[in-house]
Amino acid sequence: MDSDSTPLPGASTPSRGLSRRTFLTTTAALGVGAVAGTGVAGIAWGAPPPDCGSPSDSGKTNARFWLWDQVKGCTPAQPGSNLYVKQISASPNRYYAIRRGGDNPHGNNDMLLMPTNRISGIECSHLRHDPPNWWAGAWREAVANIPAKPSSPLALGVNSKDRRGQDQLHIHLSQVFYPTFSDLRQIQPVTKISDWMSPQANVELRINDRHKTPLRKTAWFRVVKYTGALPNLFAELAKVLPATESMEHQVVGAVWTGIGSTYYLINSTALKTPKGPGTGLLDFIYNWPANKP
Repeated sequence: MDSDSTPLPGASTPSRGLSRRTFLTTTAALGVGAVAGTGVAGIAWGAPPPDCGSPSDSGKTNARFWLWDQVKGCTPAQPGSNLYVKQISASPNRYYAIRRGGDNPHGNNDMLLMPTNRISGIECSHLRHDPPNWWAGAWREAVANIPAKPSSPLALGVNSKDRRGQDQLHIHLSQVFYPTFSDLRQIQPVTKISDWMSPQANVELRINDRHKTPLRKTAWFRVVKYTGALPNLFAELAKVLPATESMEHQVVGAVWTGIGSTYYLINSTALKTPKGPGTGLLDFIYNWPANKP
């Protein structure tokens, strides 16, 4: 889905996922809720700030707004081409849509969670200051829909503005690439979010580069081993991000350790990290097969 199977309950609709390249030139569907001023019920906020995109954005004029087109006007009763739509919070009244992703559309470890209100991506300031916690919803949906695999536990992630293909927030629900997970288990991680940007949090991990020739073998990430319910990773990352870096260049996600409520919180940047080349594409850590030529 970016430049980047176990059937779902009641999901008789065929997969609408598209390849990453095809994705940018076609159209799909999502959502619920709407934006204030559009006449569709379910939105408590006013117009989003400029860093979140505009309700008037349309894939008819810009292919990067394709996913946003598909969210507008959808409801749980009318989910469009999504598998289903659920409410995540009542105050404010917010919904998300679940659909199959397009990077591994024939597998069972490529799903997307997408808010149905206008949120362009990781740079949107609403994500840092307002409820709901989309990560809590993403974790519940991953547990419900992505098969458990001890060698490749669940992984969630959001790509940077630099490397994503679509400008409507979508959280990937997947499994982690086994070599990445193996490397994570070998590190001596920091355990406090306040230390996320510390030198000790910088680690080099093997990655699953499916998109480039020659293939990259590794990338640098900042990792915290965190125990507890998943917090709002957008807000937590923004609190500790160096003043020299902005949110739009970041990736952020969580990899389950396989033990209780404990996760590797993972961040990198499309810009160079203090230790070496990072990445603005968290697709590199998922257990997806190689792209076909």
